[in-house]
Amino acid sequence: MNHILNSMIEAKHVDENACDEILMEFDDYLDNVALKHSDFSEFSPENSRVDEFFYETMNTSKYRKLWKVVDMLLLLSHGQATVEKGFIIDKKVELENMKELSYVSQRLICDYINSTGVSIQNIKITNIMHTYVSNARQKYMKYLEDQKLLSSQNKKRKSITSDEIQELKNKTKKKCLGNDIKALIRSADEFAEKAEENNVTSICKSNSLRRSAKAKEEKSLEITNAIEDLEKKIG
Repeated sequence: MNHILNSMIEAKHVDENACDEILMEFDDYLDNVALKHSDFSEFSPENSRVDEFFYETMNTSKYRKLWKVVDMLLLLSHGQATVEKGFIIDKKVELENMKELSYVSQRLICDYINSTGVSIQNIKITNIMHTYVSNARQKYMKYLEDQKLLSSQNKKRKSITSDEIQELKNKTKKKCLGNDIKALIRSADEFAEKAEENNVTSICKSNSLRRSAKAKEEKSLEITNAIEDLEKKIG
């Protein structure tokens, strides 16, 4: 389960903060369901459906987060549908360009139809269903527009951030700043050497130059940190 969760976290299907709770539910499921029910040892994929089996034993409030993970894993197993009969429904509705949300939605519809015990030909189409279908189309089109706008905003944000980074880099002129700092320190050292010859003015100049060099170093570091922060934002 740890390996599965790590893979799903990398794919951004599972929130890392929920992992501990999922693992706790998984351990509880093994101890109080899997080990105590003969259905697991007697289960045969040739005669029973895998998805229905886990749905009946796991889809409860107690294992809510664990079931979400298992449900996603079941949806990912289309390639084995001819072997593991539990995935035949998913294989029938599968299309190459379907996204995860579409699979989940269609699977919810299939599960509901199965739960009624009525064949799909005998499902009564009500006016409310017609209304939901019409609204669903409108919501889907709005969803596509929102995604398009979000993508455009992200591109614009990355472009602006890139411009800000370039502007900061131009402002820094790191090579010039570095040369200025070295020159200031070199002059400060020279005045310090003169101060050793009891020249009080030289020690004052030396300290002033060192302060200027330190201020430039701090400014350079501040700009460098700002650039790094902006680069992290655009990934």
